[in-house]
Formats: sequence, C-alpha cells, structure tokens
Amino acid sequence: MTSSLKELRIVLIGKTGHGKSSTGNSLLHSSTAFCALESGSSITRKCEVGKVSYTDNNAQLRALTVVDTPGFFDTDPNYTNDVIKKQIASQIFEMTTPGVHAFLIVVSSTIRFSPEEKATIDFIRNIFGDKAAQYCIVVLTGVDRLQQKSPEEFVNTAPALKEFIQICGNRLFAMNNTLVGESLKTKTKELIKMIDDMVKTNNGTYYTNAIYIEIERQKEEDEQNRKEEERRKKKAEEDALVARIREEERKKAEERERRIREEERQRAEQRNGPGTSFDFMRYLTSAFGATSINDYAYMPHSTSRPVSASPYGGRLTGEYMSTTGAANGRAIYEGPKGGRYHITESGNRSYIRK
Repeated sequence: MTSSLKELRIVLIGKTGHGKSSTGNSLLHSSTAFCALESGSSITRKCEVGKVSYTDNNAQLRALTVVDTPGFFDTDPNYTNDVIKKQIASQIFEMTTPGVHAFLIVVSSTIRFSPEEKATIDFIRNIFGDKAAQYCIVVLTGVDRLQQKSPEEFVNTAPALKEFIQICGNRLFAMNNTLVGESLKTKTKELIKMIDDMVKTNNGTYYTNAIYIEIERQKEEDEQNRKEEERRKKKAEEDALVARIREEERKKAEERERRIREEERQRAEQRNGPGTSFDFMRYLTSAFGATSINDYAYMPHSTSRPVSASPYGGRLTGEYMSTTGAANGRAIYEGPKGGRYHITESGNRSYIRK
C-alpha cells in the first residue's frame, strides 16, 4: 500500500540490551520517551509508541511515529521469544496504522556477535518473512566505542550479520546515541533521510498487517504440509515393516512346510526300508495295473478284487467312492486304528467323514 511521505512510521526491533530504546529517544529528540537503561533484562515489557512533529530538509512538516518493542532473548524466563513475538505482532500494527514504513533492526557493536545474536536476526526474519527485508535498515549502535574500528570492519567480523545487511539492500546506519544538541539532530536527519530513500525505493509502500497475516497463513500451511509429509513417511515405514514381517512369516511357513514334508519323506523311507522312498504310482501299478491316478480312480472295480493293504498300513475294504467329484471310484481303505480314507491323486490320505 502507498502513503504520503508526510508521515513516517518506524518500528525498532532487536535483542535485549542492544540500544533500541536509546535509538528511539534519539529519533524523538527526547531522553524520556522510552526508558533506556543498561540491564541484562529488557526494560521494555510491551510495545510503546512515541510521536513527534519535525521539519525536514525541504522545510516540510513531518509526523514521526516510533514504536519501541521488547527485546528478544530476555533473561526473564517469563518473556520467551514466542511471548515477545505475539506481543509485537498484536500491538505494532495498531500503533502504525495503516502500516510500517521501516523496521530498524538494532545491533550493538559493543557486544560480540554471538550465535544468540544470529538467532535474533533469524527469528526476526521468521516473524515478518523475507518480504520484510525491503523495509529493513540495520542500525549499529555504540559506534563511539569501536576503538579505531569502522562499522564496516565490525560487520566483516560477523558473516551472518553481513549477509543479513546484504539481504536488506546493504542498508547499514552507524548510530551514536551519546550525541546531544546539533550533533544529534544532524545524525538523526541522516537516518531519516536513509529511511525516506528506502520508502521512495519502495514506491511509498509499507509493511501491513495483511502481509503479516498472509505470511502467518503461509507458515501454518507449510507446517501442515510438513506434518502431512511426516505422517506419510511414517505410514510408508510402517507399511514396509508390516510387509517385511509378512515376508518373514511366509518364509518361516515355507520352511515349516518343507521340514514337515521332509519328515514325512523320512517316515515313508522308514516304512518301506532303508534307502528307499514311497512311490505311490509304483504302488498303484503293482497292485492294480494303473499307469496313473486317473486310471486307478476310474478303472472298473469289483468286490471280487483281492483285498490289498494301502501304503499307509491300512487294508482295502473292497468298497469304492461314489461321488460326483474327482474321488469317484477310488478305493476305500480302513486304517490300522480305524477310520476310513481314500488316496488322493497326490498320494495323500483323505479321510471320509461319517
């Protein structure tokens, strides 16, 4: 969205203790607009807004709105990054309606740029999305204590910070918040000019609550997709595990069946003498003159046929199967311990139900 340059709306963001409140006071030319004290924990507990009118370099009356925010990575366990994020997101857009012209990312040059500082920048990018970079300026505070080192030299010692500045269009401003009087006015005018130039580059647009809501919606959608992908992978792993178990069970069943057949073969050899195995078709040929199981099953039978023993120790009863199935006409045997059966085509016993 676009707006007139007559109004400028700025939000200060950064880690606890890096000089956000002091920078806000400098912009407002006030020492009391925001509470700025050196402390290990954040002095600012909620978003605060300060407003001032000023005359710019073109002699135009301008309205400046500055929002100070709680710092990230606070030492107070009650103020986690997520708590601070929710506070910022729920408050800054009401204070900067209809939107933010500039996010000033405040980084202190007096503190070593540690993994926690890098995490702060990553967290800010995560909150507002990559699109917010076009509205960002990195403000380096404490430059009066750099000890003969330039702001650029300090940045070169922190690759993650340097990369972030590049993402923000190489917009870096060195701020000395100890300045007073005309020196302070000159410095703040330089910062305002950098912000104005950025707003012009953005064609007067600003970062709105709608952009933030869309980013949150996209993040939620990405999270849902991530969870769905995790569920899909988990199900695929479970299905693969089930298939592997089934295959192992199938192999075990085949092995059990093989062992049973081998045991039956060995028992047949024992019944028919050492070194021999039972040949059912040989038995049919010698006993009945059949050359196949079908020959035997359908050859004419008579009760006068001599009674013969079965290969399983049973005796031929002289009776034959009478059925419409494949067993029709097959001889019926009586087992040594009772029970009547006929011999199937594969040579196995099939007991007859009473």
